[in-house]
Amino acid sequence: MAAAAIADNGRMKDTQVEALRRQVEEERSVNAKGRVKFSETVKRDIVVLLKGPNWTYPRASRALGLSESTLHRWVAEIAPRLRQAVRDEKSVRPALKRVHIVDDKPLFPTGKSLRLELTSGAVVTGLTTDDLAELLRRLS
Repeated sequence: MAAAAIADNGRMKDTQVEALRRQVEEERSVNAKGRVKFSETVKRDIVVLLKGPNWTYPRASRALGLSESTLHRWVAEIAPRLRQAVRDEKSVRPALKRVHIVDDKPLFPTGKSLRLELTSGAVVTGLTTDDLAELLRRLS
């Protein structure tokens, strides 16, 4: 549920909060013997809820049936990992793929210029097929 649990406007819908409460109750009943151990998914979803607008620890505690101290502990434990995951996701760049020219026959009629758009957003215009072939040879 995590990121998907947040509505487009950044708020968790009431139905999603209720589903999260049911999930908390389900995990609590399954692990009824001794100390309850909640899944990472539930903890992460609750941290996301608490980071949303209008959600305080007391309100979330009442809505989910968990103690405020538990919520504070989960935020301290999980929030840094969520921030790191977001940073990692932003820093991942698509891997370059090796290109091999199989045939030297021109792909396009000569005299036309080509436009090359790279995944980084850079655009190279005015290439001839020979220029493109040479560029691909040098990159491979």
